[in-house]
Amino acid sequence: SNEECPIPNQRFMAFEDVISSVVGEHILEENSSDNDSTHGEITPAWVKFPHDRLRQLIYEMVPQENPDDKNIQTRGQLHYSLGILLRNHYGQLLTSPYLLLATDQLNQGVECGVAIENDYERLGLVHMNVSSSKIARKQSADNLVVRFINKASQLLKPTDWNKSDIYPLVMEIHNAMVEIELHQEDYEKCQGCLSQIMKYAKPEDKVTALNLQARHYSTKVDFVQALAISRRALE
Repeated sequence: SNEECPIPNQRFMAFEDVISSVVGEHILEENSSDNDSTHGEITPAWVKFPHDRLRQLIYEMVPQENPDDKNIQTRGQLHYSLGILLRNHYGQLLTSPYLLLATDQLNQGVECGVAIENDYERLGLVHMNVSSSKIARKQSADNLVVRFINKASQLLKPTDWNKSDIYPLVMEIHNAMVEIELHQEDYEKCQGCLSQIMKYAKPEDKVTALNLQARHYSTKVDFVQALAISRRALE
């Protein structure tokens, strides 16, 4: 099960205690600088590997594909198990100290091929990515905002538009995607997001995305496009 703790006999052991024990073995060391700022990283760098090569060697010891010994986890399973451990132990509220790390580990597990068991787990990870993007935005970590919103978008299914309980979340993700693509001036992807909104969203919600696009063209002094989109929003 994906909910198994990857650390035997330490299912309820606090994450900080696990890290402290590894520091005690000199596999990790405390980082005395930049403890109070993330600078666009997933978590504050309060511990680090003594050498990049050591980090690489330890990671390479974890098999990428299913090993012969079924008791050994693959990289994807290890990422996902760590994400589950952090999520279950520390919660997934905005106040959780390890929300970004838990979300990132779950995302990496999925990217490595771990299958999400059901819609409950999938939509839970969507929520976690959106919440993590909000924390990253407060920290002015734009690269993380983009990463988490992109992952939330990738986890969505077209049928999610029809689910009234998560429709606001789906709409929020698509509006965020429009804003990101406009900021990055990737108009092709922006049009793709807008097409989804125009196809599935409620009429009153389509206006928000169109107004966002119109404001963007106004800042670029492309008033012809801005007016055209504003007229479309009024229709």
